[in-house]
Amino acid sequence: MLAKWQKCFLFLLFSFFCDCGHAFATLMNIA
Repeated sequence: MLAKWQKCFLFLLFSFFCDCGHAFATLMNIA
């Protein structure tokens, strides 16, 4: 149960950083 929760949390964290990285790259392209 705990491992499944941790995996889900890591997946959400990874998605969040990917979104931030994509937004940052877009801003850098505009700038």
